[in-house]
Amino acid sequence: MASSIRAAASASVACGVDEAFAYVSDVEAMAEWVDGVSNVQPVSGSDARAGTDVGDVYEYDYAYNGRTAPVRVEITACERPTRLAMRSLSGPFPFESEIRLAGDGRETRLTHTVESGADGRFTAAAFTLFGPVLRRLAARRLQRELADLTAILESRGADGASPTDPESAVSA
Repeated sequence: MASSIRAAASASVACGVDEAFAYVSDVEAMAEWVDGVSNVQPVSGSDARAGTDVGDVYEYDYAYNGRTAPVRVEITACERPTRLAMRSLSGPFPFESEIRLAGDGRETRLTHTVESGADGRFTAAAFTLFGPVLRRLAARRLQRELADLTAILESRGADGASPTDPESAVSA
């Protein structure tokens, strides 16, 4: 991307890499941990849930700056259970995103990197003038999202049950 901001953040989570990857690659779950994302819908792909194979496409609504815009994204890499990457096909601004996972069986290290492109001349100028500040703000946002993701994964427990899935709730 000609004019862009690249930011990254990392976090460790107390779960196995397979469990972490299964959740991260469930694109419908993005709405639970990615700020501003809602109404995730598969568009095309070999699986009922897009986001698990290269070439899968999905759409979602993205809320930012008081607006909501549709975004269409394509999976560009899926190396189970260590890497998932995507890029925007349409939306308010171009971006590429990658999540890398590394685990030792009990703990998984997640590293999320996003490169966001300018959506016009004003944003391109802002990237040039305020790049370091914008990069730090983007990295903080990624860190908050990873904190949310970590909390969700750790709350799922050893059985992998979702805390929001009524079928996985334990009866008293």
